[in-house]
Amino acid sequence: MNLKKFVLVLLLPFFFACKTGHNKIVWTHFDEDLDMLHGDVKQVTIIYDRPLAKSFYYVFNIDRDGKERGLHVHFQSTHLKTRYVAKYDKSSNTEDFIGYTKDISGSKRNQVSGNETIVGIYKYDNQGRIIKYVKIGGVEDRNSYIYKYNNLGDLIECDEYDDGQLESKTTFKYDKRYLITESLAEFEEDSSLEKISYQYKNFDSMNNWLTKIIKSEDGTTSTETRKITYY
Repeated sequence: MNLKKFVLVLLLPFFFACKTGHNKIVWTHFDEDLDMLHGDVKQVTIIYDRPLAKSFYYVFNIDRDGKERGLHVHFQSTHLKTRYVAKYDKSSNTEDFIGYTKDISGSKRNQVSGNETIVGIYKYDNQGRIIKYVKIGGVEDRNSYIYKYNNLGDLIECDEYDDGQLESKTTFKYDKRYLITESLAEFEEDSSLEKISYQYKNFDSMNNWLTKIIKSEDGTTSTETRKITYY
């Protein structure tokens, strides 16, 4: 199975936000999600309780500028490692990146064959927020995502395009703590809607959430737990 597809089947979107004047935007290259965290975050481990994701978790390594530089994905006996290399162009306010992914599981029987690369381009605004992401190569070559913010800096809309055509638009609602409480995705092809609600429990000393409960319209719920370390 294609390595990237293998992992993407396991990863489900997670949008979450906390806000203070000192937050850093953490961009996760792998599933194109945005997170805003308190403090100088060094590493985030995400653990799911979903039935299809048993024994699955992934770890993001973050530098002092709030940028993801590495990703480890663990699923049963499979261990995938991605290392990111980025180049920033001040004149255009863009960043090109390449993610080198390889299977380091150890057992040849359980390894996903071959190594993969994840390539893309970010476009930033003058406040350092990502406003566009373009994928390069693969089946999603030139797919792009446009991100929109309110005057408080909260992500309020994500538009996904395929070959220049709008595929979906996702909007977000927040509570008084600047945590996302609802996402609503509208798909252009059939005008269908997908609404997901979020509740948060347990916070660490930096006021970053550690437990999130995700509920779909059909009543299905799951829990996402994360462990956070700091510099």
